[in-house]
Amino acid sequence: MARYKVGIDVGGTFTDLTAVDMKSGKLTEAKVPSAPGNFVKGLMDVLKKSGIPPSEVEMIIHGTTIGTNSIIERKGAKTILITTHGFRDVLLAQRGGREQIYDLDWEPQLPPILRRDIHTVQERIDYRGREVIPLNEEDVMGIARIAKQKRVESIGICFINSFMNPSHEVKAREILGNELPGVPICISYELAPVMKEYERTNSTVINSLLMPILTKYLDTLVSTLRSEGYQREPLIIHSGGGVMTVSATRLIPARTCISGPAAGVMGGLICGKSAGFQNVITLDMGGTSTDISLCSNGKMGITTEWSLSYDLTILIPAIDVLTIGAGGGSIPWIDDTGRLRNGPKSAGAYPGPMCYGTGGTEPTNTDAQLVLRRLNPKTFLGGEMKIREDLAYQGIKEKIAGPLGMKSVEKAAAGILKIAVFNMVNATRIVSVERGFDPTDFTLVAFGGGGPMFGVEIARGAMIPTVVVPRNAGVLSSWGGLTAEIRHDFVRSLSKTAKEVKIEELNRIYQELDGIATETLLKEGIPKGKITLEHYADLKYYDQSVALTLSMPQKIKSLEKDILEAYVKRHETEFGYSMPVGFVDVEVVNLRISALGKIPVVKTVEILKKKGTAREAFVGKREVYFEEGFVKTSIYDRSKLKLGAKLRGPAIIEESNSTTVIPPEASAVVDKYGNVVIEV
Repeated sequence: MARYKVGIDVGGTFTDLTAVDMKSGKLTEAKVPSAPGNFVKGLMDVLKKSGIPPSEVEMIIHGTTIGTNSIIERKGAKTILITTHGFRDVLLAQRGGREQIYDLDWEPQLPPILRRDIHTVQERIDYRGREVIPLNEEDVMGIARIAKQKRVESIGICFINSFMNPSHEVKAREILGNELPGVPICISYELAPVMKEYERTNSTVINSLLMPILTKYLDTLVSTLRSEGYQREPLIIHSGGGVMTVSATRLIPARTCISGPAAGVMGGLICGKSAGFQNVITLDMGGTSTDISLCSNGKMGITTEWSLSYDLTILIPAIDVLTIGAGGGSIPWIDDTGRLRNGPKSAGAYPGPMCYGTGGTEPTNTDAQLVLRRLNPKTFLGGEMKIREDLAYQGIKEKIAGPLGMKSVEKAAAGILKIAVFNMVNATRIVSVERGFDPTDFTLVAFGGGGPMFGVEIARGAMIPTVVVPRNAGVLSSWGGLTAEIRHDFVRSLSKTAKEVKIEELNRIYQELDGIATETLLKEGIPKGKITLEHYADLKYYDQSVALTLSMPQKIKSLEKDILEAYVKRHETEFGYSMPVGFVDVEVVNLRISALGKIPVVKTVEILKKKGTAREAFVGKREVYFEEGFVKTSIYDRSKLKLGAKLRGPAIIEESNSTTVIPPEASAVVDKYGNVVIEV
């Protein structure tokens, strides 16, 4: 009888698994190197390592990087875009900014598809949704013939102003569907029916590029799991902080692009709450990157616009995560001016850090931690993976210390890590200080393979007073997925000022979206009593281009209180200033619905009931390098730490999937949920 609920997160370097026995509550964790090019194999490898037969699994929650990798590496399906005549070059025009404003040699990257794959048709809808030029169906038929000749694998359709009236997009899809059966077609209205022509077109293209790839991957995954005895379909973690079915993923694969980081934020927030903190900043440091997200008042931050990389923007609601190229595999290097830099290039899963002994020729952050003796080569990855100190030492000596004229390899390693910490402190300040939040009001939840090693130093730099390191920190993203509910987001563009709009119109649109959302979840098997609907609105001052998303009541009763006053207050928090109500028009840009469907989820449980002292988990001492140089440091086995155990730095806590570093002058205590709560 099926009894396990399994979360699997496929990352760029490692594939993590957390399984919960729904009868006993027992947790099982496993971690294996990812298998680039064959992620299904990596998933099956970690499932096999866990020792859990697929036939005994009730539910699999899966986070994947397939979409992200495909777009960044430009390995999407053979796709064409169809747009309005005169707007062929929207993707090539891009936005006017640059990634590094002072880099005069910076060149904008190419759009996701080439200009030769962009086709236009005669049609036009105006900004109010009125037809100006009818759709020329002969143009569409001509493009269908070209698509057949090119053997196109997917098609994206994005017409100007279609977010106000989708009739032309719907008709074009109908014609192409009849002419090209089996070819997936994405229309912008069903993906991102909102303003911003470049971003909306980009979103449509990215989704179209991924539709055949994710369909193939999911078909292979489902058939492989069934051949091993798992008869249900997995649920896929999406960027919005929920899960969706395989059929929904096939239609909106672009929503999986930050599924792993989203799962990490979900898990980090819940662990922060269990430790008694409602305001948390999650820090998920893996082998390739670090993901940072701010959660205020117990809620995840949601953004309606985010980027895979500079100018690759997607207009689909997602957890607000800032990703930087700082991970265990990040490579330090010396620039043309002789300065030491760190990342964003990473050694990844293969060849990996030099200490792995798998062919890596560049030192990494992991190598630096090993040289400073913060990592124990005997317990790395539970002792299953042998790592070599000599290769790490040699790499840093030859590539960093030597060229910089440094006699001490340890000081060079410390410099490498100091720059990595500096980069992550800056990122932490971006999501907090630069958005009007005081970091001293927050707690840092550090997890991932590298997060607990850097957490306290980052918190010190960002002036965050407390760090929480969750139990099973190294595989927390896979556990976070187990806490997610089914979630869908719907949006309707309005673009009216508060003076133009009426309360009845707003409530009518919300009621229509409620009906669509409820019907969608009912079709996926969610009972009506387990459906929750959340209302939001995108608001901005009329002359601005950037809108803020605010939570709305289930029924709007007062425009002034529910919209105008709420927006002015939020604008003051976000930007440090605001205009008095009535002084400047406020525009209601979009109305949004988030539909949540309750499914059995894993909750935090009190795993430690017996009190004990840190001495019971003490395994010895070793010399570890900190700012003062090498210091005698106490080493603890996390699996033996009991409730109330107190530790003083310098100390290191070792477990199979991560290592926690407590520098001098910091102290920690273990709570009933197994969290290590560190006072910085």
